[in-house]
Amino acid sequence: MSYNAKGNRPFEWASKSQHTHVINDPSVQNLMKRCKFPSTNEESKNDVLEHSIEINTGASRDVTTIIAVDGGYTEVTVRKNYPSSKVAFFQFGGLEFSLDDLKQLGDYPFIHPEKMEKFKKLARFKLAIPTKATSLDSLSMVDSVRIPIIEFFNENRDGKKYIDTLKWLVFHEFKRKSIDCDSSLHQITFGSLPKRNGEIFKDVVVNKSDIDGQGYFVYGGEIFNLIDILRFHEVVDEELGASGILGYLTNVIEHIIIVHCIKEIVTRKPSFLKRFLFIKDGP
Repeated sequence: MSYNAKGNRPFEWASKSQHTHVINDPSVQNLMKRCKFPSTNEESKNDVLEHSIEINTGASRDVTTIIAVDGGYTEVTVRKNYPSSKVAFFQFGGLEFSLDDLKQLGDYPFIHPEKMEKFKKLARFKLAIPTKATSLDSLSMVDSVRIPIIEFFNENRDGKKYIDTLKWLVFHEFKRKSIDCDSSLHQITFGSLPKRNGEIFKDVVVNKSDIDGQGYFVYGGEIFNLIDILRFHEVVDEELGASGILGYLTNVIEHIIIVHCIKEIVTRKPSFLKRFLFIKDGP
């Protein structure tokens, strides 16, 4: 490869010529065939058609209400003098609207903000967690992240808590039809638990009866929480912080909000569930 005498850097044409050999390499070509790249307009259309479902309309329609849930986060520097110290702020919300409303919007060439006012806005939920070089109550980075999440899940919202929804989900309580017909789980396995005094906990089996109303349970003389089944502690690093969990945490809470809605419908009127369609952005 030819190099420039000034700065000992390769000539641009020489560097790019090497790229051609790499791209044409058979192993690289095989890898490229297996990769999924951003779709073209035509490919996007095919993707939508492939994953679309038919909804009955008119008198025989089954879906009448649509609930869309979305969340987002912003990571900010707390103090200008300490740019490495960061906190993340989350906000979650949703819209409830009818299938007829959606069809009407589809007929408009442009959607004016006033047209959106007919949509019922669901309650907004907010969460803040330290993500780097910030300590909560002088705790470790792992616990500085865990505690706000645990508090968020235990916040009372109209007499309901997301920690109960999480418990309902992981223990399959939706399979409990009656005392005589109970297919729910009585114990679950945690892939790992947060370290305590250097001790590592792997594949821990916990009984449902050992978990209290706030999700706490004792194992090996240490206190843990049902939240730990989400394994955030495996990603949070005492030095690098918790930036790596932000997208995952957003996705988890979006799912929990949807599951919470499903739980409320199933508990009150199971036959109504088929009338609802839930939408969220992303997987």
